[in-house]
Amino acid sequence: MFEEKRILFSYAAYKSHLNFMPTHPAMEPFKNEIAEYKTGKDTIQFPYDKPLPKALIRKIAAYRVKQVREKDARWMYREDR
Repeated sequence: MFEEKRILFSYAAYKSHLNFMPTHPAMEPFKNEIAEYKTGKDTIQFPYDKPLPKALIRKIAAYRVKQVREKDARWMYREDR
């Protein structure tokens, strides 16, 4: 988990994929770019059999950091609105 004043995002490793959890509002602007991946309400699954999209992860993470710094966005998506 990465924090700066609030939880920014977290990662979890599973047998077949890496779970990236940046919150739904941080994912929304990137919905076209993440469409090829399995997603949940606040998560994106990156399978190990494909290259990790590092640039995309960096963009989403930077967006989440900006949300927290500028809007004091909370971890739970309902409070981000």
